Amino acid sequence: MKCKREHIAFKNKVTIYLNNDLLALISKRAKRNMLTLPEQIEDILRRSCLLLKPKSIKEEKLDDLLVGLFSRRKKKR
Repeated sequence: MKCKREHIAFKNKVTIYLNNDLLALISKRAKRNMLTLPEQIEDILRRSCLLLKPKSIKEEKLDDLLVGLFSRRKKKR
């Protein structure tokens, strides 16, 4: 299968198995977005990766390292 996009190397292939309900939902979404099913799945994965932000671990200046291990920090959302 030739793509108009860039050449996809063999090592970049992923095989997944989806149940019929999930496949129908993604197909419906792909049709609404005017994409093919593989393009829609690629778009979902790409957006998911873009939304991930690297967790920034701030260096805390603590007198005792155990305080940092056992202290409760509030997590930002």
